[in-house]
Amino acid sequence: MDCSELVIGFLGCGKISNAVARGYIGAPGSQRPKKIIVSPRNAEKAAALKSEFPDMVEIAATNEAVVEGSNIVFIGLLPDVANAVLPNMPFTPEHHVISMMAAVNYDDVVALTRVDPSRLIKTVPLPGAARRSGPILSFPPNTYSEAVLNIVGTAVPCTEEKDMKPLISITGHISPFFELMNVTQQWIVEQGLSPESARLYISAFYEGLSSSAAKSTDSFADMVEEAATPGGLNEQTTNFLRSTEHYNLHKESLETVLKRLKG
Repeated sequence: MDCSELVIGFLGCGKISNAVARGYIGAPGSQRPKKIIVSPRNAEKAAALKSEFPDMVEIAATNEAVVEGSNIVFIGLLPDVANAVLPNMPFTPEHHVISMMAAVNYDDVVALTRVDPSRLIKTVPLPGAARRSGPILSFPPNTYSEAVLNIVGTAVPCTEEKDMKPLISITGHISPFFELMNVTQQWIVEQGLSPESARLYISAFYEGLSSSAAKSTDSFADMVEEAATPGGLNEQTTNFLRSTEHYNLHKESLETVLKRLKG
C-alpha cells in the first residue's frame, strides 16, 4: 500500500488514535503517509505528538479542518461526541473513513457521516498499532481499507458486525493482563530479586508463550495438556486454578463486557 501522497487525519486524539498515528509515522518507505493531521480535542496528546514529530504532524484548528485536509479519516470519538460532531463534518465522496468507535454501530456511523458504505469501515485497533503489530478487527470486508490497516497491524475482517463483539470483549483484558504481570513481578521481588530482573524475565516469558501459540497449529486445549507434564509444576498449577473460581471469573468478566457492547 503506497501512502506516500496521502494525508491521514484523526478526529479525536486519545490513546488509540495516538497509537495508530505513531504506527503510520514509523511506517517504512512508501507506507508512511505524506502527513498526519490530528484534531485539537485532546490538546495535550496532540501537542506531544506534534512536538515529537514536527515534520509529520499538523494540529488542525478545527475538526472540520481535519476532514478537509485528509484523504483518509480515522474517527476516535466518544459516542456522545460523535453524535454531536459527525453530522457537521464536510465529508466528500472522495474520503475513506475508518471508525475506531467500538461502541457505535456501523449503520449509525454511516448515517452520521453520510459517507458511502463502500468507503467506510468500522475497526478496533489495539495499542500495539504504535509498533505496527497486533490484530485489527474490521467490518465490512473492504480491500482498500484493509490494505491501509495492514500497515499498522493485521486486519481481521468480519463478514457480520455481530461477530466483532465477542472478539472486542477480549480487548477488555489488556489491563488485566498487565495486572497479572504486575502481581507476578511483585511476588518475585518479595522473594528477593530485583524489580528489573523480574520485569525482564516476565516480559520475555509471556512473549515466548504468545509466540509459541501464534506459530502452533495445535488447539489451546492440546497445548494445555502438552505443557502439563504428569506430576509437574504446570499440572499442579492448572489443577489448583481449576479448583477455584479463577477461570469462571475470567469468562464472567468477558460476559460483562459483551453485555455492555450489546447494550
